[in-house]
Amino acid sequence: MAQHDYVIDNQASASARADLNSLFQAIASQNSGATAPTTTYANQIWYDTANDLLKMRNEANSGWITLGTVDQTNNVFNPNFLPATQAEAEAGTNNVKGMTALRVAQAITALNPSASVNIQVFTATGTYTPTSGYKYAIGIVTGGGSSGFGSGTSNVPASGGIAGNTVIGSFGISGLGVQTATIGAGGLGVASGVSDGGTSSLGTILSASGGNQTIAYTGLVQIQGGRGQSGTGTGGVGGTGGSSFWGGGGPQNSAATAYGSGGGGEGANPSTSGSGKSGVIMIMEFK
Repeated sequence: MAQHDYVIDNQASASARADLNSLFQAIASQNSGATAPTTTYANQIWYDTANDLLKMRNEANSGWITLGTVDQTNNVFNPNFLPATQAEAEAGTNNVKGMTALRVAQAITALNPSASVNIQVFTATGTYTPTSGYKYAIGIVTGGGSSGFGSGTSNVPASGGIAGNTVIGSFGISGLGVQTATIGAGGLGVASGVSDGGTSSLGTILSASGGNQTIAYTGLVQIQGGRGQSGTGTGGVGGTGGSSFWGGGGPQNSAATAYGSGGGGEGANPSTSGSGKSGVIMIMEFK
């Protein structure tokens, strides 16, 4: 360890040689010492042995810049840099700070499209709890389909049922809290008349009435459920149920299978019409 003022004074040869040797030792040892050199120069290197830090004098020769830490035990040099925060890593706009392995993993997770969308689906009434870390959502709510119509008369086929209505809307979920997801039931098959589908709703945010109800929506995009086909002639076939946002209705006397679609109408032979299909709620969450 040695330090020097980097000035060779006029002196006897033996003293000059010793002075030169001290200068070269200072250069070779990076001006190492427990305290900073007394005489400093711009861009001068100093190894701070008290703290195991490698430092460089700034251009103005007014202060020291810490370049990094020397791990004397493991013989490793750890560069000094400012690591990005998680928010900076995910934003991807800072071009000065460094990325640790953790920050790289967090940025990949946050920026991966498949990781930034979460979907919750309700086919039965339950509780919707917004997923932590997600900010916005798009909800699709469909009411239950009505049953097919029952003619109540032999040899007179009846029409298919009416599909539930659908509404689509967006909303914020940060701090929203839990919401009741109510699924409207499908109307049960009947021998005469029709059984209405039930209303589906997501709290007070989105709602859509069921088939054969008075049409009612709460939401941005409103899609009316399809009406069923008429029965075909005396002694003929009951009509197919109306299509919902999710698909077509049931055929004669048969239950619907697509969410919110209408049941099949009663055929000419006395029986009961097909039941409508219950509604559904789909919530797509975004970060």
